[in-house]
Amino acid sequence: MGNAVSLVQLEAHINALGNALESGHTLGGILPKPRLQLHGVHPLNEDLRGVALEGGISFVEDYTYHLEPGKHQVLGSHMLEVCPSIAASKPRLEVHPLGIGGKEDPVRLVFDATLGPALNVCLLDLGHRFRFVLNEVTAVAHPALPQLPVARAVWECQPDFKTACAAWIYAGGAHHTVYSYAVTTEMLEDFAEIAGVELVVIDSSTRLRSFRSELRRDEMAFRGTSSGEY
Repeated sequence: MGNAVSLVQLEAHINALGNALESGHTLGGILPKPRLQLHGVHPLNEDLRGVALEGGISFVEDYTYHLEPGKHQVLGSHMLEVCPSIAASKPRLEVHPLGIGGKEDPVRLVFDATLGPALNVCLLDLGHRFRFVLNEVTAVAHPALPQLPVARAVWECQPDFKTACAAWIYAGGAHHTVYSYAVTTEMLEDFAEIAGVELVVIDSSTRLRSFRSELRRDEMAFRGTSSGEY
């Protein structure tokens, strides 16, 4: 690949797209113009958000794991920095004790996420380059969670829980992620190619032996570059 598009050029393209779509679109029909908050990437906060696409996008974290034999699942959750565009129904505003930090009881959105196929993605700073780690997942139904009054998404990983977790760890996957029904793997592949950013995908075809080999090949391909040229 030749010289990667500069962040200035990329920002200009994204801003132009955002301005063109500035017509009051909603995600999920709940709030106008929700924002995908990418921590530390301020220029992209306003417009890299899947505007006008079906589905929604939100910040989440791996909260805990359900390890019932034959039914391994991940509970993705967060208290405050969530976007209701991923909600299956109208969220509730509730006030509950925080329990840490000695702060006043915060207001938080409480809802369950929409069921169906989704992506769980994180962005890593490896020092000399960036890496996206993407896992294709499926959000599934779950029992009521009255003791967890926050935003909640329960999903099953592709290709399976054990392989996905191992691949995520090998790739250095983060605890905080972006969870999306709107963005596809192909879209992120295109974005990573344009931006010169490494992307590793964990999906139904992932096998750990080949996945680890892919990580080693990427390390050699990106070695000594800051822009993703190879």
